[in-house]
Amino acid sequence: FKSVLRYNADWQDILWSVKHIEGFLSMLGERFSGRKIHIVAHSMGSKGLLYAMRLLAYRNPAPPRFGTVMLCAPDFDAELFRQQLSKEIRRLADHWLIYTSGKDVALIASERLNVIPRLGNTLTWAEGFEIIDASELEVTPWSLPETHSYYATKKLVIDDMIQAIRGVPPEQRGLEPKTLAAGNVWVLR
Repeated sequence: FKSVLRYNADWQDILWSVKHIEGFLSMLGERFSGRKIHIVAHSMGSKGLLYAMRLLAYRNPAPPRFGTVMLCAPDFDAELFRQQLSKEIRRLADHWLIYTSGKDVALIASERLNVIPRLGNTLTWAEGFEIIDASELEVTPWSLPETHSYYATKKLVIDDMIQAIRGVPPEQRGLEPKTLAAGNVWVLR
């Protein structure tokens, strides 16, 4: 029960932080204009980043453009992302990646709590976003940290992230295409 209460408090903290994240991103864009800035967000931090990017897109006629933005196990409403945010923020980065896993215990719990599929544990195709399914990676099923932090603990994912930042396309990174009704996603094995 305490973890549910903590989750709600964390969500409120993220909402409070959105404007600060937006300011930080604006400052980075100004300070390092012309340089590639890469961003990695994890779990609920993806909410803060996505909402901050949305503010940047709406409030700034010439928002900064980032290099590669990676959303790792994003705890975010999958349909809200697909139908609205993806279209609103896509132009803010050269390359977007979303790492997902159907084995992510934290996001399975979040989905039950929010009663809405989470972007980080469903295959949600969105135009201009590279969706990477890490569900087939070996993780300890009873280890919440391992199922939710695979992006930072599994060498295969870390290597893929590095190659993506370097601009290597998914088919050259050893990822396998998987066709959904909406479009292709990529499977990391």
